[in-house]
Amino acid sequence: MKWLNRCLWAFIILYLAVGGHWILSAYLWGHGLYKKGMPVGIDFADYYAVSTLCIEGTPAPVYDPTKLNATINRLTGADTSRNWWNCSYPPSALLMMLPLALLPYSVSLWLWLSITLGIALLILWRISPHPATIKLAFAFPGTFLNFMWGQNSFLSVCFLGGGLLLLDRFPFVGGFLLGLMSYKPQLALLIPVALVGGKRWKALSGAAVAALSVVFLSVLVFGSEIWVTFWKYFFSVPPNWLLGRSGLWPFVVTTFASARLLGSGSGIAWILQGMVTVAAAGVVFWVWRREAPYPICASVLALGTLLATPYVIFYDTFILSLPIAWIGWDRFNHGWRPGEKFVLPIVWLSPLIVRFLAMATGLQLGPIIFAAFLGLLIMKGPQTSGARLQIPKPCCELRVAR
Repeated sequence: MKWLNRCLWAFIILYLAVGGHWILSAYLWGHGLYKKGMPVGIDFADYYAVSTLCIEGTPAPVYDPTKLNATINRLTGADTSRNWWNCSYPPSALLMMLPLALLPYSVSLWLWLSITLGIALLILWRISPHPATIKLAFAFPGTFLNFMWGQNSFLSVCFLGGGLLLLDRFPFVGGFLLGLMSYKPQLALLIPVALVGGKRWKALSGAAVAALSVVFLSVLVFGSEIWVTFWKYFFSVPPNWLLGRSGLWPFVVTTFASARLLGSGSGIAWILQGMVTVAAAGVVFWVWRREAPYPICASVLALGTLLATPYVIFYDTFILSLPIAWIGWDRFNHGWRPGEKFVLPIVWLSPLIVRFLAMATGLQLGPIIFAAFLGLLIMKGPQTSGARLQIPKPCCELRVAR
């Protein structure tokens, strides 16, 4: 295992070196600018501006790219001449961004990243209570990418991983956490499919309560007009802004982007994506319906989530930490199947590989890697066939129910 420790430390030192330059730049240039007129935590500037507009009592302009970019320029001094930023999140997600502008930009950014990462690491430790888990999570390329972009993938793992962890013992609470994934709807597509397939009715009711509650609170806080504005914006701007730009395709790790990079038209790309979405939904429903071992169920849902949506950016691949932790811990306890020791490191490295390979060759391997991992899981299953792995107890005791 010494070689693994050396590799992990090499990754961590590399990230610290790059991140150190990132932090130093923030102090040298003020407002957190570090290159090309972009602020530190690039995408966090979007959330911070949204929060500022909401606190100022004018939330509707968050869905006007020109006004949003003008606000980002005012707050950070960033170059917004090409309308880099937009807000494609539903008004319910604005509730989670609301407190961010109560603190200075740099303080808010570091609290946002450290708190969400801390909770995500705790969840990964609860899934895989092994001394190497935290080190593997810190060295994971998805962690570094989320830090560099100031994104919300840590938060997604908090909701998705936390909900799955609690699903057996506290089904309503677990479902409620899963329902909060509605803040990023494209990553919540298969949650109801899994819960219906597994006949988790109490969890499904918790998810519905969560999704409806945040909608109700958003209307209470921002008014109903914000939803009208959002839907007008959604049907006019995001499809073209998010998926119609060829410069964005190497960053998007989906079947749609893969097809577009290979030269197919938009119609063919949407058909292929639709086929993969239906297939992923079918696999998730089937695995949860037949009550497969829990590490398989949870991992299949996480992988299916990445495959089912047309819009997953490379930093969203931090979600891969969940199936890696679940399967790694299960195999550590029950033995490895052929091919898994080869595939798992590729999945672990994939956030670092897929973007640069797509930029260099026009080939997006993200969906292929996710599908290969998914296929390996549903074909092989765990060594303890027929057993359902339960959530580790606080003392890290592993319970296997026969």
